[in-house]
Amino acid sequence: HKLILSIVDKYSNTPPLHNLEIVLIDIKRNITRRVIYPAKADSIVIKDLVPGKYLIRIIDPKGTLYESKQVNISITKDTFVKISINRKPIIVTIRLIPRLSKAAKNAQVLDRLNITVHTNRRILFNYMVMAPSKAPIDISFTTLYRGAATIEIRDIPAPGYGKFFKDIRKPIYIGTESTSILYTITLQQLEHPVTIHIVASSNKPLRYVLEVYPVNSTTPLKTVNSTATMYELFLPIGYYCFHVIPLAEYLGFKLYKPATYCSKVTGAENQVISIKIERLRKPANITIIDPLSKGGVILDNITITLDGKTITSLPKGKPKTLAMPLLLNGSTISIYSEHDVYKPLKKTVKPQSKPIVLKIIRKPFKYELTILSTRGKALAGAVVTINGMDNILHLKYTANEKGVISITLPYGTYHICVSRPGYLTKCYTLSIHASASDVVTLKPTLATIIRGYIVPITIVVIGVLLVLVTRAYFKQVLERLSEEEF
Repeated sequence: HKLILSIVDKYSNTPPLHNLEIVLIDIKRNITRRVIYPAKADSIVIKDLVPGKYLIRIIDPKGTLYESKQVNISITKDTFVKISINRKPIIVTIRLIPRLSKAAKNAQVLDRLNITVHTNRRILFNYMVMAPSKAPIDISFTTLYRGAATIEIRDIPAPGYGKFFKDIRKPIYIGTESTSILYTITLQQLEHPVTIHIVASSNKPLRYVLEVYPVNSTTPLKTVNSTATMYELFLPIGYYCFHVIPLAEYLGFKLYKPATYCSKVTGAENQVISIKIERLRKPANITIIDPLSKGGVILDNITITLDGKTITSLPKGKPKTLAMPLLLNGSTISIYSEHDVYKPLKKTVKPQSKPIVLKIIRKPFKYELTILSTRGKALAGAVVTINGMDNILHLKYTANEKGVISITLPYGTYHICVSRPGYLTKCYTLSIHASASDVVTLKPTLATIIRGYIVPITIVVIGVLLVLVTRAYFKQVLERLSEEEF
């Protein structure tokens, strides 16, 4: 006789997924026959069986998919036997490994993860778990299913926060080669849009470098060069410090202070982080003049330093207006004269809306003038008039009893006139660039000369007249005496 044997996978109600070993034992005769039941076969035929009682043993050679089973049958004629076999359960472990950014190392993860394992037709496993923040976690379940499946992990954020991790969809295959299987899944942080609002008092776009640091890190996670007042970044949830370096410069000076602002990126929708940029310097118009010169003309080349840094040199000539970036709380401006025409100027100046005028002062020098007559006599009361030729000074002095004036004159060229009643006025030009002294001799006028000789002339005339009168008198006396005698 023949045996028609059909083996059915009880879980799927289909033929077995892989080859099985069939052991057929003739109980009375103690005869054993072994055959292979092919995978996916609906049935097999075992021939040349004598009537009697038999034991059928079904064995999974790999021992990983099906449980062994034995069935007693009797064969008296051609026989059809259908046997259902049970699958062994497989343990499926899903290991979740969080990969956190530096900014999220100390962040508390409040999200939950919904984990679903499914086929195209059924859900094999569904579980909710708190998202791991540091150490990996294992989630296990058992199933009889073998074949293609999909693991889906969906992040459910805490109220007021965005998703911490990216949602995951990963195809897997639950095989027949083992009774346990491990799938490792790395949880990647989800990046969320964050708008950085740069607040600066600038009339034109401000160029800056934005550096994003995870808290307690010295290495920037992102570096951006931009002029936008609203800049969108994509960052994982965590703690960050945003460092803004303004690039606006003038004459090599930074016009704005760098700013640092630390904040948590929550992943919430429309999160805006505002960073205020404070102005450090403000350009101001500064004009440098010589207050003694006509039109403020400068007589020497000058060098200008701002807060200790040389910014420019100006040639002598008409004053020029310079735009200088001044500190809001005041900058120190220093001005030096190339040939020491002017005193060094050091002044703290704050920016103003109106033009700023700086006056440089000429160096002063002592000048002593002695006024004498041609006979060497000191001419007290002599008047000295001084008029600047390259400046606007008009001065007048009177000599002391020694005929001396001792004054201080700023650097420059002067027209000097010395006068005194009874003397001819004397004028000359003086260029003073160091302490100096002069002696001026005044010549008397003709009237003075005459006045100088009128007394002795008068005395002589009177003397002569006296002599003449005396002679005439004595002549008359002698004549009278002669007449009386005769």
